[in-house]
Amino acid sequence: MLPPILLILLAGLATLGRVFAMIGLTIVTGWFLGYLAAKNRTVESIFLSTTQTLEGVPIVTFFPLVLAIFLGHLPHGIGVELSVDFLVFTGVAWNIWVGQYEAIKTISQNLEDVANMFSLTFMEKMRHLYIPSTIPRTVANVVTSFAVGLFYITVSEVITVGTTEYSAFGIGTLIYNYTESGLIDMAIASLGVLVALVVAVTYFILYPLIDWSMKFTYDPLLTAPASRLAALPSRLRGGMVRGVRRLRRVLPERPLTPASRARLVSLNSRQRAYGRLRPRVPRYASMIIGAALAGLFMYAVYLAFTGPAAFSMFSDLRSHLDLYLYLLGLDYLRVLIVTVASLATAIVAAYVMAVKRSAESILIYVLETLASIPAPSYIPLIATPFVTAVARFLGFDGALESLALVTAYLSTVWYILYNTYIGVKSIPRELWELSATYRFTILQKMRYLVLPGAFPAMVTGLASTVGSTWGGLQLAEYIQLGNKYYMVNGISGLMDYYVSTGNVAGLNATSLLLAITIVALSVGLWRTLFSYSRRRFRMEGAFKM
Repeated sequence: MLPPILLILLAGLATLGRVFAMIGLTIVTGWFLGYLAAKNRTVESIFLSTTQTLEGVPIVTFFPLVLAIFLGHLPHGIGVELSVDFLVFTGVAWNIWVGQYEAIKTISQNLEDVANMFSLTFMEKMRHLYIPSTIPRTVANVVTSFAVGLFYITVSEVITVGTTEYSAFGIGTLIYNYTESGLIDMAIASLGVLVALVVAVTYFILYPLIDWSMKFTYDPLLTAPASRLAALPSRLRGGMVRGVRRLRRVLPERPLTPASRARLVSLNSRQRAYGRLRPRVPRYASMIIGAALAGLFMYAVYLAFTGPAAFSMFSDLRSHLDLYLYLLGLDYLRVLIVTVASLATAIVAAYVMAVKRSAESILIYVLETLASIPAPSYIPLIATPFVTAVARFLGFDGALESLALVTAYLSTVWYILYNTYIGVKSIPRELWELSATYRFTILQKMRYLVLPGAFPAMVTGLASTVGSTWGGLQLAEYIQLGNKYYMVNGISGLMDYYVSTGNVAGLNATSLLLAITIVALSVGLWRTLFSYSRRRFRMEGAFKM
């Protein structure tokens, strides 16, 4: 029998290892998915719709898929571990993928032209151009994905559907078991160990990564403090700088052959005649990725809309459609409130951290520590005192509503905050100096510099923010206070209730309705904003007067 503190420490390391493994898998696959989406319109359309839909769907909606694929067809130990890994992956992947896609999409066309002029192979372009261009946004989203991965860890490591429970070894499982057993002191001790591990990861890994990522912005004068980050090799430093002269530093010397000169003349002639050309993915690559995505989609449709489960789902949807639409509207109102509050917080905090180094050094540690403490681990501990205190002023129902909004805010503000922070930090220093020369006020800097310069990153963060808000609502709309359960009116709370009672038909029906609205939001809003940010706010045109 291991000592309790050693058991808690090993569980915390197992959880962190699980989260970072999924983040690493996400980063590698995101480079290639982001490239394909940025260079092919068909893949781009499928990619944006799919990621925005899956990011916005609460994690409980993946339980039937987990039950059907991993737990139903694999040995118990392997099936549970893969199920947990898959659920953690769904919490960390989508915002990283979207950030990498947006970074590749907004690369300066001049850099693309130079890479084509030197006849770089696909892997050379990835190494010297595309991967370096994604590093700032990848790091920004790794910070938030680390926090969100830990946020979902209790839900992921302990899977409960009806009366059946599956669990994997990790800090989330320990906290859940201690809380269910009434061992509050052990639950608090586990939470303390988790906080200590988060602080260590923040100080020794995440914060140095943020400084390191600044080496790959478009501002050649922006550097990380020498005391905290060792100098990088010049072949890495030059990955994102502008112009032929800097690009030549990272590339082997190649004589410009007559064939290369002919290609360059042809490229310039076509650009003068037709405008800049959109780089294309090789045709065979587009066909392969398109066929794979289409096959997965058709298989998912086959599983969802055949058999008795589909009949039960549509029967439930037809019987309760009015109720579901009403509850869905209430939750979208909460999403709007939380998104506006998160955006206001992000703009103010990112501006302060970008212009005041002393404030940045303190705030980044505080914010990352707060972001990485998973809400499922402390919400059950603070729910009763919070509701008791707030109920004195707003009544019991108002206190439950406040708890739901606060929990959703804590689960989602980090997405937009870190994306906006990296976007503001990536604004070229020359523009900051120009704004100081003209003696811009804070409002003028916001209007002409901060908002235009950080807008593409803010759009990425907003899309992730809206999607992750559903996770917070799911956590707080159906909670246990003492020996009783309470539910706030909302579609997320109802879905959580269906999971606890094993009502798979109702869960599938509400998930389908939520997915339809999220797809409509992706097509109607986010795709428009992504397109607008690329067209209007590229880095070379961020400063508009």
